[in-house]
Amino acid sequence: MENKQIDLTDITGMVCKALEVEDIAGMSPALRRIMEVDDQKAITALREALPDLGTDWLQKVWQYNFAKRGQMGQDYTPNSLGDLLAELVGETGTCLDLCAGSGSLTIRHHLHYPSTRYVCVELDSEVIPVLTVNLAMRGIDAVIVNGDAISGQPPKETWTVCKGHITRGGEPFRCDGTIGNPPYNVRWNQPDLAPMWPQYAGYDLPPENNANMAFVLTGISEADRAAFILPNGVLSSDKAEGKIRRQLVDNNLVEAAISCPERMFESTSIPVCVLLLAKNRQTRGIALIDAGNRCVSETREQRGQHGSKSHTNRVYHKEINVFTDSNIAETVREIRQDADTDTVRHITPEELDGDCNLTPKRYLTQPMDGTKPHRPFAEIVEDINRTAERRNGLLLTVNATTARMLGVDEVKKMQDEGNAICDQMEAAMNSIEGMEPVKLTRGEYIRFSKNKNEVRFENNSKERVSDVLLLIMSGWKQNIYICNNDENRYLAELRDALLPELMSGNLKIKGETNG
Repeated sequence: MENKQIDLTDITGMVCKALEVEDIAGMSPALRRIMEVDDQKAITALREALPDLGTDWLQKVWQYNFAKRGQMGQDYTPNSLGDLLAELVGETGTCLDLCAGSGSLTIRHHLHYPSTRYVCVELDSEVIPVLTVNLAMRGIDAVIVNGDAISGQPPKETWTVCKGHITRGGEPFRCDGTIGNPPYNVRWNQPDLAPMWPQYAGYDLPPENNANMAFVLTGISEADRAAFILPNGVLSSDKAEGKIRRQLVDNNLVEAAISCPERMFESTSIPVCVLLLAKNRQTRGIALIDAGNRCVSETREQRGQHGSKSHTNRVYHKEINVFTDSNIAETVREIRQDADTDTVRHITPEELDGDCNLTPKRYLTQPMDGTKPHRPFAEIVEDINRTAERRNGLLLTVNATTARMLGVDEVKKMQDEGNAICDQMEAAMNSIEGMEPVKLTRGEYIRFSKNKNEVRFENNSKERVSDVLLLIMSGWKQNIYICNNDENRYLAELRDALLPELMSGNLKIKGETNG
């Protein structure tokens, strides 16, 4: 269960006092110093200052003040989701925590299986001191790798935690299990010769604009059993992810897919799922579990941390959904038992839809009123808006006459028709009693201008650069290289032709006299 009474103001004060820093800005440098000199006195002071070690308090302080949600997709893992992953992966002598963050998944797994040794991989150098000290003050043995889990680049640094002591260096080892809550839907740079790498061999290469499956393939390649927290779209998205899902199923690696309740994270309401993979399975059955209503709601009370006294003295209330111990036990039992209920369906690969959709609701027993099972409305709307935002990432401004000449006037018509459908759908949904307000993102990817012959592309997002614009820029850059090479060749030719003529006197400089 989650800790109900959380006051970041008090916890932050405890952390600052234990670290002997004036404010939270000194937290990361202080933890870095502790790590580099293995300051056991400071580690003990921090351990004794925190209320209990079952909760990752440093995670909560770090997430509130420093987490890079937009840049690196950092949404740190709630305790109950960590407990679920621990029970799904089970007791393993060694365990890989992929994208470890501050170590919350490792901490929860270690509470269940305290003899486990870990390899914790984390890209963000700034959070490495939090992760390292977090494990040291709990006596969790681990090799910590500051590097990119999916790129294959050499790590920036490694650290070893053994019996509470911290030393620089350490060699990662192969693990029996993998746990992971990787950043969702982030871009990644496909490494050279990636299709030949062991984790990607035999699979379609995950697209550069979405690394979800790169984390999944890497995690299961490093262990015999793996559990991941992922966005729900991983279970149903088409094209590249759909092909990889099919390949995972064909290789008999998918043991279960679990849809989780909304509002499990403190910093985002995004609904997530858990994907459980395993090698050397004795059956081809897949358990699809709808755990969307299998939770309890807790009210978190949090005083404002920044601003005037009217803000810092005010207590804010936030409803969070969590799994209870019995919820987790029920989920694990449903995977192991081959019995279908209203919330679980065990299917064979042959029963999956053609696109290998693993969304549990799609396969559960049809309701008595004859309505067709479907995903939650909020989830569908989220996918619609995400798709629209990706499409709107590149805006074309073009003269109307030029558009007709280029054959893109039909695209403007498609945009107008699509927006009209969104208007109607949004109005219909917002007229339904009890429905949460819905806002659909309209198309804004082409507009006509009156400027003669104008054709102009521009990035239409403040958050990211459009994938299409990157392709255009790549072609543009290649064209510049080609033209520059040609220009240099012609300039050299002109120089080689001009110099002999000048030296021989056949050509003379203007104004130059023979005397």
